[in-house]
Amino acid sequence: MRKQGARRKRARSWKYSSSRPDKVPKSDYKLLIVESPTKAKTIQKYLGADFVVASTMGHVMDLPKKGFGVDLNTFKPNYQLIPGKRRVVTYLKSLLKGASEVY
Repeated sequence: MRKQGARRKRARSWKYSSSRPDKVPKSDYKLLIVESPTKAKTIQKYLGADFVVASTMGHVMDLPKKGFGVDLNTFKPNYQLIPGKRRVVTYLKSLLKGASEVY
């Protein structure tokens, strides 16, 4: 029995894309990557079937927690992949393989 007021945890799904993975065309589609899954779903309605709209579910790269994060000689930032976002990046890379254009 659950404690009163306790919430159930929902299982995470593949909700990175507004198109189901089994419905994504094999090749020759245009890929649009946005930050929010809600934006992806809304934009997909307007763009049609020749576009696949995918979501990053928030930021995927960040400056390091330790250190300065910027090379002081060239002023280039040193971005690192956020640990929990590896699965999202892998999914987006798989979508890149069949895309003719990326936005």
